[in-house]
Amino acid sequence: VVSGSGELREVVISPDVVDPDDIEMLQDLVVAAVGEALRQSEALRNQALGGATAGINLDQFSVTGNIQLNTANGGNASVTSARPINFDGSTVGGNLSVTTPGNISQTGTAFTVAGNTTLSGAVINLGATSNDFKGTVGFTGSNVTLRDDTNGLALSGSSATGNVSIQALGMTQTGALSIIGTTALNAGTGNIVLGDATNSFTGPVTLSVKSSATLAAKTALVFDTSTVDGNLTVDSISVDQVLNKLLSVNGDADIDVTAT
Repeated sequence: VVSGSGELREVVISPDVVDPDDIEMLQDLVVAAVGEALRQSEALRNQALGGATAGINLDQFSVTGNIQLNTANGGNASVTSARPINFDGSTVGGNLSVTTPGNISQTGTAFTVAGNTTLSGAVINLGATSNDFKGTVGFTGSNVTLRDDTNGLALSGSSATGNVSIQALGMTQTGALSIIGTTALNAGTGNIVLGDATNSFTGPVTLSVKSSATLAAKTALVFDTSTVDGNLTVDSISVDQVLNKLLSVNGDADIDVTAT
């Protein structure tokens, strides 16, 4: 018996194969048995290590149809393509990185990503209802739509030259957001906590949240029709709202304006 680390733990010799007059044959049998045990031990070890580190790395990928990526045990997936990318559901056990000059979309079949997600494309539309982004999500694109009805969404540093629409069970951030177009944030029963003072929201912002919302920016904030059922905290250089559009706060409102 050989352990996974290659240590010989036990040798069992059947009395039926022992011939006192042929010790050489016994020696050959022991060598063969030990060799086979070591081979099986190495195969099992490689299988276990391979499952833990197996990943997908396609840096010149061109597919005209749909793409599905599946890894397990922490395996990462990275795809770079000169063509638009349309996902037909994927389950990634580690991090996901997608890069294309074209659009990034999905058929409606849900995404599940255990690690962090990085998206770089033109129009990014991952709006399926059952998406589950367990790690952070960062994007670089024009118009961006993200949805995660399973968990809250943690946004890493991201930028968009167009409009952004995000729906999740709560939102937080680990890096600054820079959005040129409109921003629509729907947090359901979760909280919105986007308090990075270096955020930049050039277009109007719409909030829909049944709990509380915190929003900070280095730019002027302009609110479109918004409803916050809890408290609203805002920190910006200027705060305004679109003409004839209601900003409704059912809790307390703390609006702080800091001079540039």
